[in-house]
Amino acid sequence: MSSKRVNGKQKGARGERDLVKRFANWYGSEFYRTPGSGSFSTRGFHSDVVNMSGDVVTTDPHFPFCVESKLYQDWRLEHLLFETANSKFHSWWEQTTRETPLGFIPLLCFRKNGSEWFMIIEKHHAAKIPGAQFATTMTVERLDESESTYDVVITRLANLFATDPDRWKK
Repeated sequence: MSSKRVNGKQKGARGERDLVKRFANWYGSEFYRTPGSGSFSTRGFHSDVVNMSGDVVTTDPHFPFCVESKLYQDWRLEHLLFETANSKFHSWWEQTTRETPLGFIPLLCFRKNGSEWFMIIEKHHAAKIPGAQFATTMTVERLDESESTYDVVITRLANLFATDPDRWKK
């Protein structure tokens, strides 16, 4: 039996397109994949995007998040809680926080094939999200070998979308 090879770039693009639709439906603004994805050339984009960081962007200057998207089939709950050889979450969170511009909220969205979206957000921001109940502390090793500790909440992305978007506008 032959196994089908997964094209990670196409899989990531599908996930980003899905998030673009979900954020647009929730927030009421147009959202796009980042310029590196190739989507700008097909959308007639110019320099009107306020925040070009993350995987999902908008021209709305009030959108507070820097959204990073990850689709990864082989994660398990313990990978979220403990840094192991198989865990990608610590490096994903480090990337998300590193790429988030000052004044924006880092938001890591992730899922497996066929499952719902989950998210990681800093605990003090999660206070605005109903149903955001799974809190943990994530220690992230920086490139400069210092350690940064984040109190984060891991919850369903649907919980964010259950909030009034006006609660988040800068």
